[in-house]
Amino acid sequence: RDIGVTGVQTCALPIYQNIAEVYLSLNRRDQVKAALQRAAQRKLPSKDQFPLLFFTAFLDRDQTAMAKVGAELAAGKPSGDAEHFQSLVFAYEGRLQQSRQASAQAVNLARQAHYAERAALYEGAAAIRETVYGYPNESSQHALAAKQLSGGRDADFPPAFSLALSRNPTLVLPIAARLEKEYPDRKSTRLNSSHANIS
Repeated sequence: RDIGVTGVQTCALPIYQNIAEVYLSLNRRDQVKAALQRAAQRKLPSKDQFPLLFFTAFLDRDQTAMAKVGAELAAGKPSGDAEHFQSLVFAYEGRLQQSRQASAQAVNLARQAHYAERAALYEGAAAIRETVYGYPNESSQHALAAKQLSGGRDADFPPAFSLALSRNPTLVLPIAARLEKEYPDRKSTRLNSSHANIS
């Protein structure tokens, strides 16, 4: 069932963004593009559309579109987004060293731009990558770096999730407890303690 982008008459950009995100989560990539195109037609362009465009292109295996998004990101103020996206692609392709290099560049650029929370998010993503690849020590280092850079729901969740995947209850449970206390109505922030228990 379509969400009904074409039926929206008066709409702010965040609504188009949210609709596109829902379509992306449903793997309905044509609808993602349609939602963002409608936003552009209403002259509501935003840098926030780039992640949606990039991941849609990635799922389509469209290297040209991915390169275009990366170039548009690089043309703006360096913040590490392009490098972060490339790091994720490298990780997916099994190119661990290149992924590590790209994520390190992303963190450095975010820090230079004084985007502490963004840098923390990149560190959190690196922590998850290292856990998936089976490097718990490296994962813990990235998780600690993320914690030192910034706090809050968005910055805390990736490293906590990486620690939960690595089954490290000593480190993850305090973060999980704090997230559940501070955001009791946000199911997306809940890390069930059983995920961190060593079986």
